[in-house]
Amino acid sequence: MQDIITSNRKAGFWGRFAAIWIDILIICLLLKASLAVLEQFGVFDNFEYLVALFVIAYLLIFISGKGRTIGKILCGLTVRHITNRPVSYLRGLLREVVGKFVAGIFFFLGFFWAGFFQSKRGWHDYVAHTVVMQDTKAIKRGRLVLTIVLAVNVLLISSIVTLVFVNVSNFQKKNVWKSGAIDVSDLTKSDYEPFVTYLRTNGKSPIEYVVEKFKQHDVVMLGEHHEVREVCEFISNHYCPIIS
Repeated sequence: MQDIITSNRKAGFWGRFAAIWIDILIICLLLKASLAVLEQFGVFDNFEYLVALFVIAYLLIFISGKGRTIGKILCGLTVRHITNRPVSYLRGLLREVVGKFVAGIFFFLGFFWAGFFQSKRGWHDYVAHTVVMQDTKAIKRGRLVLTIVLAVNVLLISSIVTLVFVNVSNFQKKNVWKSGAIDVSDLTKSDYEPFVTYLRTNGKSPIEYVVEKFKQHDVVMLGEHHEVREVCEFISNHYCPIIS
């Protein structure tokens, strides 16, 4: 009995990457729709468990049914047992839950494994004795899908980097330049005197600053309160005198 399928070629890493990317996109869209429905009913308890069950059900139904998720269908891929038999529900559960947990636990090395060796199998394939095959008639379509997926990823990453850069720049302008605050790293020796003079005139100790705020406002919120020794000592030593 043959251990591998010979009618089609083994799927490489990039084809599998495109398929899983599409599946993740579909799962996210379906989860967003489910969340919108849950919001209408005010149900949020154990939502993380619903997410896990939803993902497992999506992968298990498609993999164990026809051996193909929507992403794999678009890329012309099929998951089969190494003896060319369809994947059973039990084997699909083993592959999608146990196998992928093992594949992802070491920085997702088990998924990249399919791109390093001639067997083109990830750790989850070894766990479940499966192999991912690509229909030779769908190679061109798979390449087209991969090109689109990579282009979208480049666009997304570029957009995220641009947004982060713009937000950081705007934050700096708003909180440093427009507020008139001084960036100490840019100070020269001749700039120190006005800065020191300002601190001598307006500077306050932490307790003086808090006391002043209690005198000015009925409610004062102390942010960044953590259960550390310095904070506890500050509250115990100064809070009672402040309110008295």
